Amino acid sequence: MPVRLLLKLALIVAGYVIAVAVATAATVALLFLPSALSSGSPEAGRLAVGDAPAVMVVGFFWTFLCALPGFVVAVVFGERWAWRRWPGYALAGLVDVVPSFLIFGGLTGSLAGMTDVFLSALPGGFAGGTAYWAGAGRFVVARRR
Repeated sequence: MPVRLLLKLALIVAGYVIAVAVATAATVALLFLPSALSSGSPEAGRLAVGDAPAVMVVGFFWTFLCALPGFVVAVVFGERWAWRRWPGYALAGLVDVVPSFLIFGGLTGSLAGMTDVFLSALPGGFAGGTAYWAGAGRFVVARRR
């Protein structure tokens, strides 16, 4: 494999890790926001803010695994149609939430009770796609020229 292609693949992989971290952080933040803003009443928020780090780690693992097929499709589309700007990748991140959840449901056996997570993951996916672009995608595009 030529060095140029290996560098491009390394950038894409690094961008995926960045995208997953940002998407997971945004999703977890949105999930825990009601609890964080509550007046201290345990009933005000569903989730204990102290659990956020553990949820972040577990969420990163599942997002990394389940979003990978959609990410590969997005990168192929981006390369095929020569996407040059962030909106294509941001929208791809948003759209990737749907197949990611279907994969997650298939692996875990159910998506019951996941409505809040799904709704929080939509802006998370958008943020992840944007982070891919900012962290690596723009450099991949620059190498395309």
